[in-house]
Amino acid sequence: MDAGDLIRAAQAELLALDLDPDDLAALRKSMSDIRVALVVDIVGMDELGAYELAKTQACRLWAWPDLTEPRLDADEPEEIEGGVLRVGVLVGVTELPPIEAVRGACAVLENLSWSPPSTRTIAAHQAAYWTAVPRPSSGCVRIEVHAAPGLATITERRRQEMLADPAFAYMHDILRMP
Repeated sequence: MDAGDLIRAAQAELLALDLDPDDLAALRKSMSDIRVALVVDIVGMDELGAYELAKTQACRLWAWPDLTEPRLDADEPEEIEGGVLRVGVLVGVTELPPIEAVRGACAVLENLSWSPPSTRTIAAHQAAYWTAVPRPSSGCVRIEVHAAPGLATITERRRQEMLADPAFAYMHDILRMP
């Protein structure tokens, strides 16, 4: 599928929602905030410990002056491979553009070597990551900082899944258009 096909499919999905104008306006508004989230991969801990460690990492960003609306919405840990637990955490809202938000958040999480920000599917979806080398026996092995517009009403894990789906990413982008 090329970009044109994805845009047409996204527009069709949006029409199929059959939203009244007020609901559509509310959905568009919910997608306008730039949200900052962490995805934390953890080893050597049980689910509760991983959950708490991920929230602790996210709370480090609350000192960031560009975080205009702190929130803390952590997903339940899920095992992704060989004992690695992944926890997604919505940190809050910023007024910065996504690429600036990723750079700023990475700067707050100092003493870690971050990848440069990169685009996911849509230019407004930015992410950077840090990976522990060498890998510890317990603790964080990878942290991703992600900044993208909105989606306040879903969990961070579901938001990540949706933004990774090209058809949804294009629908998301269409909803943000004036």
